[in-house]
Amino acid sequence: MLIHQYRKMAGALVAGLILAGTAQAGAIARVPLTYAQLQDMGLDWTRKHEGYPMGVPAGYDWYAKPVKHWWNDPRGFLATTGWGQVFYLNGAKASTNVVQIRNFQTLMCYGSPHKWVLLQKGNVDGGQYRADFSNNTSVAPALFVKTDAETTVGFAQNGAFHFWPVMGRATIPDPKTVCGVVVLMEARVALPPTTSTTTAQALLDAQLANQIKPDTYLIGAGVDYWTTKTAGWDNYKTNGDLGIGRLKLVTKDWAWVGLSSASDADALLLFQSGYDMGNFK
Repeated sequence: MLIHQYRKMAGALVAGLILAGTAQAGAIARVPLTYAQLQDMGLDWTRKHEGYPMGVPAGYDWYAKPVKHWWNDPRGFLATTGWGQVFYLNGAKASTNVVQIRNFQTLMCYGSPHKWVLLQKGNVDGGQYRADFSNNTSVAPALFVKTDAETTVGFAQNGAFHFWPVMGRATIPDPKTVCGVVVLMEARVALPPTTSTTTAQALLDAQLANQIKPDTYLIGAGVDYWTTKTAGWDNYKTNGDLGIGRLKLVTKDWAWVGLSSASDADALLLFQSGYDMGNFK
């Protein structure tokens, strides 16, 4: 489970969103990151998390830093999904503020010559799990609001909000030639939803939102390989992960987060040549 976060001015974010979601000539689209940002995302595997996740045992190999597992080898498995997870920062107080997520997408590099394709795109679904993910069981979060634009969630301390694309798993184009996976999404901390529409409430909300500090939540992304698109969970017999990525603090401003298992050369290919929109043409 991994992650990298990019802070941009609002105008640049809007432009990036349009570019990321719009097919170009020949059904090719571009990522909303620079080549330097893609490279930096790859370097996240060498860095510690920006904090420790509350409730995760210190003995877990990903407690303090990201970890590579199967990497770019699906081991013959035929399906994949990007995913994410949100934790309370160890030592953080319980908060009524919420985490919002939008623009989730999973891209894969494969083939000879190498090429990039979009496998997943859209809103996310998920549940509240134990932070140690024991028994892989979940309950509904205390707050869960899903719209066409974004998903808003609030959950309990010592828990984890684990999420994945609503569309479900995708078929791996060629399991024998995978050369990289990139997962991207935007996230931020926001005030809880309100039904008030008064001007006074709006002014108060704006003031409170501006005071939100990145001291409560950590977010990360990851990738799973599955035997098939419909296989059920069987204590890791039917799935394995590429790795568990870097956890980063969630800020009050929308910021790109994600992971990359691509080489610098394949990251440059993605930046320069874009990716095939696949089934999203």
